[in-house]
Amino acid sequence: KENLIKEKDVTVALPNALKILKELAKAEKVCVFQNTFLKEGVRIKLMFGYADEEITGNDTEIWEFKNNGGLNFWFRKMQGGKKIKFHIDNFPEDLEVIFKASDTKSVLLKPIFIDDNFFGFISFESTNLIKQWNELEEFSFQSVANSIGRIMQRNEMLMQLEISKEELTRLNDKVNFELDSFFYSASHDLRRPVTTALGLISLASQSQDVEERKQYLTFLQQTLVKLDQLILDIIQISKNKTLAVNKTDKINYESFFQDIFQDLKYYENADKIEMILSVSQGDAFLSDTKRLKAIFSNLIANAMKYHNLFQSHPKIKITVEVNQAEANIAIEDNGIGIPEEHLSKLFDVFYRANENKSGSGLGLYIVKETVIKLGGEISVTSEVNKGTTFYVNLPNYTLSPNEAFIDQQTQKNF
Repeated sequence: KENLIKEKDVTVALPNALKILKELAKAEKVCVFQNTFLKEGVRIKLMFGYADEEITGNDTEIWEFKNNGGLNFWFRKMQGGKKIKFHIDNFPEDLEVIFKASDTKSVLLKPIFIDDNFFGFISFESTNLIKQWNELEEFSFQSVANSIGRIMQRNEMLMQLEISKEELTRLNDKVNFELDSFFYSASHDLRRPVTTALGLISLASQSQDVEERKQYLTFLQQTLVKLDQLILDIIQISKNKTLAVNKTDKINYESFFQDIFQDLKYYENADKIEMILSVSQGDAFLSDTKRLKAIFSNLIANAMKYHNLFQSHPKIKITVEVNQAEANIAIEDNGIGIPEEHLSKLFDVFYRANENKSGSGLGLYIVKETVIKLGGEISVTSEVNKGTTFYVNLPNYTLSPNEAFIDQQTQKNF
C-alpha cells in the first residue's frame, strides 16, 4: 500500500492498485469510477479498469443518470459510505448499462472518499453467479480503496498546480500585452487631444475675430469631451477589474432594454433606426445591473454608430432568451458590417476596426472584460454591407436551495 502511495505517476499507481485488488478479490475485473453531481442527477466516468492483464485508459466511457429511485437506492447509499452488492437478478436498470454489457453476474461497489468528500467508487466484477464476498476480503479491499483515494487526491492537487502555473503564465502574458498596448495607445490618445486643445487655445488667443474665437472654443469643447470620455473608459476598466460582482440585482430584460433605448434616444440618427426587442423570460434572473448596462449600452451604441442610413429599413434587433441557468442575448444590426480580418482583434484593447469613426478603441474591450467578469461569453459574426451580430451568454445567479446544494457538492469534488 505504501509503495502505491509513493508512486508519483497516477497512470502507474492506479493500474498497479487495481491489479492487486483484482488478485485479492479473485474478480475478473476491477474499475475505478469518478462521479460528478449534476442538477438532475449524476455523471459517472470510468477512470481506470483492469481485466485480463489489460488496462482501460482514462475518459473511455461516461454515463449520465437521472435522479430517480434506482439512483437514490444505490448511489445515495454509497454517498453515505456504504458498500453495495448486486447479483444479476437484482441489478438496478442504471447499473445494467454499465455492467451487464461485460457479462458481469455479480458486482461489489466500494465508495472512495477524498477529504470526506464522495469522489467515486471501485467496482469488483465477477462472471460467477454465486460469487460471495466475505467481510475479511472486503476490509482488505477498503484499505486499498483508501490508498486509491489518496493517489487520486495527490494527482488532483498536482493537476491543479500545473493548471495554476499555466493559467498564471497565460494571465501574466495577457497583462503584459495589455499594459504595453495600454501605455503605448493611452499615451498617444491622451496626448493627442491635449496637444489639440493647446493648439486651439493658442489660435483663439491670437484671433481678433469674435466669431472665429467662438469656433475655436467650440472645437476645444469637443476635444475635451472626447478626452473626458477616454478617461471615463479607463476608469470603467479599473472598476470592472477591482470591484466584486453584484449577484443580487433582479433583471427584467424587457424594462432593462427599454431603459437603454431611452438613454440612447438622443444619440446621433437614433430616430432613424428601428429598435426591435424580443424577450422570452419566464424565470427570475439575478446579475449585476451596472455591468450589464455597461455591456449592452456599448453594443447598442456601436450598432447605431455603424448603421447604414442609405438602406430602406435600418434596424437593430435584440433577442433575449432566459432560463434558470443563463441568458442568451443577440444584438443584430443591418449596418455596414465588419471585414473578416478585423473580427479576431475586435475585442483587443485600443483596437479600431474603422478609423473613420470616432472612439477610443476601448468600448469593445470593456464589453468583453465585463462579460468575462460576470462569468459569461461573447462572440461576433459579421458580413460587410449586410450587418453584424453580437452573441452574449450570461450566467443566471438565481439558484434554488437544492441546486445550490448540488453546486456546492460539485465544487467540493473539483
